[in-house]
Amino acid sequence: MKGDAVKRTAGRPRPAGVDVSPEAVRRARTEAGLTLAELARGHVTRGAIHLIETGKARPSMATLQLISERTGKPISYFVTEPSAQRRPEPAARTSRRSPGASGWPEVSQLQTLAAAREIKALREAAAQLTTSAKDSYARAHAYYYLGLAQVAGREYGHAVESFRMGREFFRQLQDPWMVVECADSEAGALYNQEKPEALAVAQEALARCRELRPMPVSTEVRILGHLGSIHAARLEWNEAISCYNDAVERAGVVRDLSRIARMYQDLSLAYQGLGALNQAADYSQRALGLYEMQQNGEALAYVENNLGMVLMKLGQLATAERHLQASLAAFENLGLERHKSNVLLTLSDLELARSDAKAAERYAQEALSLAEANREQLTAAKANQSLGLLAAERHDSEETDRRFRAAIQLLTEADSKERLIECLRNYSQALETRGDRDAALEQLKRAVEVGRRPLVEVAEDMAAGWRAS
Repeated sequence: MKGDAVKRTAGRPRPAGVDVSPEAVRRARTEAGLTLAELARGHVTRGAIHLIETGKARPSMATLQLISERTGKPISYFVTEPSAQRRPEPAARTSRRSPGASGWPEVSQLQTLAAAREIKALREAAAQLTTSAKDSYARAHAYYYLGLAQVAGREYGHAVESFRMGREFFRQLQDPWMVVECADSEAGALYNQEKPEALAVAQEALARCRELRPMPVSTEVRILGHLGSIHAARLEWNEAISCYNDAVERAGVVRDLSRIARMYQDLSLAYQGLGALNQAADYSQRALGLYEMQQNGEALAYVENNLGMVLMKLGQLATAERHLQASLAAFENLGLERHKSNVLLTLSDLELARSDAKAAERYAQEALSLAEANREQLTAAKANQSLGLLAAERHDSEETDRRFRAAIQLLTEADSKERLIECLRNYSQALETRGDRDAALEQLKRAVEVGRRPLVEVAEDMAAGWRAS
């Protein structure tokens, strides 16, 4: 019979096992979306994991490493004694225990609140613990959980600072697993703010993750997904596809269906960027199927918009509208405001494809207002471009210039070179339609300069030109 929790070998004493928190093992498994059998697969029996979770058996170090890798949690998360590898603290602080252990009720409380999604209570408890904690171990976790609560509350700027503080405390504690968690979470908060430095932070998180032993595969998959999203936001489609494909391959190791569905959705967006619409539609349908099976309403809201976008580009306007309206209804029913502006922009494009300029402008204006309210800089820039092109269609030169200049300024502030180049080309097209060939050529020249010179220099030249005109 397999399994170190149930197996005995004649004439050989069974290993003593590692002292772990049974509740921490159970919580990590459920948070990772794994069944007992999935966590045990290929190494121990389902019953062995059950015995560990109920405190009736202790895992060997090999089994604990397996649990760590498949749940994406550091070993320090499970053990009930301080790691021998951690730097010793002064005598008054040497009894350091992992989350979930009885010696750390404050940190255990934060874990419980996070798992229950009690965001307000989590934020209050974590904020209080950052100042009341009696040692740096508890304080490090307080900053980490405070950051998670701030992300849930869309306080991304504050979350970045919390994760940075947590990362520094964990670095001092020589806990590389939690350093990675903080770095990845920081990158996610920066990405939600559409900050260009998100890429470097995510790349550092991935490099550090791959140095861990054991290396948590689910964490690697998550970071690869974040990197893919960051590359996609920068219109770096080949890099995005590479990250997503790696993530899908690695996610199969832990059978993480939710993450695979998310990667399919992101692959669809990346293939759209490359113009490979049939591949994009295929991946979007795969994602939709997995999300429907899991009854994930929020994820379905996003993937319905994505599929509608692909079908619209393929000319299937009626089918596209059904998916887009389903997406918009899901956003409204779930009370989701962030990224709802993307659905409105897709509906604007759909109406434009139907030659209904008034409806297209109404959706684009609504998208712009929502993007500005949610501080979605890149989406606001795209909405301004849409309104600029619509103004050009009705020969409103002043409004066209105003909208494109607003978009150019937003993209410059966001340091989004690829999107800025695309915007300048669209502006050039609008100017060409107006009959102003010299101005159109000037925008094309600036698009070339953006790829060659520091963005700040090009921005200064553009601002000087606008003042002169």
